[in-house]
Amino acid sequence: LYNDLTFTIRSSKEYPEQSIKMDEFIMERVEYFTPLASTKNINFVKELNKSQIMINKIVITRIVDNLLSNAIKYNKVNGTVKIVLQEDSLCIIDTGIGFEQSKSKEIFERYIRLDESNGGFGLGLSIVKSLCDLHKIKIDVKSQVDVGTTFTLFWNNSLIIHST
Repeated sequence: LYNDLTFTIRSSKEYPEQSIKMDEFIMERVEYFTPLASTKNINFVKELNKSQIMINKIVITRIVDNLLSNAIKYNKVNGTVKIVLQEDSLCIIDTGIGFEQSKSKEIFERYIRLDESNGGFGLGLSIVKSLCDLHKIKIDVKSQVDVGTTFTLFWNNSLIIHST
């Protein structure tokens, strides 16, 4: 919460872009979240292709951490979080409680929480959406009640560093 609030009041100019090897970055974030996931016996499945983008590490950390945290928080015991990284996209798929697809725009509004039982303040996805908009990252969400939720980030072509 502190990190999210601090982040929201800082100017985006304080976060210069840098080259991020997303496959390595995702492995770092999975390692970071493994202790939390283990409390619910959640398994990470990773399909990581090489991907490198120009973005600030703090910015991409806020985006990915909020999505991974939610994938764990709203998952079922013994669930799975699948992470699929392509050169131009990142997909985070959980086997959690899901929500009605009709609420897929509402979840990005500040202070909106579809499930009151899991804590939080309804800021995370609002921050994710504003950062994605700021960096021209398209975000898509698909969800089904009792099946799970999939968030997909599509990198703007100007962010992608193509390997040569």
